[in-house]
Amino acid sequence: MARTRLVAGVLAALSAAAAAEHQRTVKFFLTGVLDFLLQRIDLPGVPDIALYLLTGLAAEGYPADSITDVVALNVAMQQRDDSSWSVGGVSRAPIEESNIARTVMGIRTLRIYGAPALRRSFEPRTTDDHAMLVRGLKLTGMDAAVPAAAAKLLALQRADGGWAGNPNLESNAFAAGETLVAVQELGSPRSNDEAWKRGVEYLPKTQRPDGSWHMKTRAPKFHPYFESGFPCGHDQWISAAATAWAATAIARRWGR
Repeated sequence: MARTRLVAGVLAALSAAAAAEHQRTVKFFLTGVLDFLLQRIDLPGVPDIALYLLTGLAAEGYPADSITDVVALNVAMQQRDDSSWSVGGVSRAPIEESNIARTVMGIRTLRIYGAPALRRSFEPRTTDDHAMLVRGLKLTGMDAAVPAAAAKLLALQRADGGWAGNPNLESNAFAAGETLVAVQELGSPRSNDEAWKRGVEYLPKTQRPDGSWHMKTRAPKFHPYFESGFPCGHDQWISAAATAWAATAIARRWGR
């Protein structure tokens, strides 16, 4: 029995030493390429090397740090539009053959080492975030999550019946219109829903005599000013978008 415990202790010590050496080697390698990874100058065989390195560190219980933050961000930026990860070229069977395997590793990697700041960026912060989240959940069939998301969106309604882009702004047609359209797409508004009634009453009150809705721009300017033909001068582009949302909400209201 004593000999068994001795052997187990030696093996544990050897395992810990091997893990520590492995972590030192990986950290030394990654430290030299972090600046490149941030610039999307990816490692060869993308994204496999990054995925296997982080998978190995995770198996050893290595905690997240500034190194894994950068590598995880690089992995996240390599995700394709269809949500998968792929080498995009000739696969090397069998350990670098399956995009399903890469995608599983990618998801697991981001769950373990995804930077907290990156995770927070996916939380809705603006009214646009909340409205699009409601629409996205509905369109992708995630109906169970819709009521809670819709309730958070409706809770942002202001005393005047409208919605603002964020807590620091006043109500505007863009936020109110897209909120009402999102709620309409759920198929739930009824004539006796107080929030719904106040919302559809808010929009006509803020409409201009020419039929448009004026909204002040707050986007940085990066090209010379020119006229599009839409009213509101320097605010014409965001006002056109706000008018589209408001008109859609009102048209759908009377079309119900």
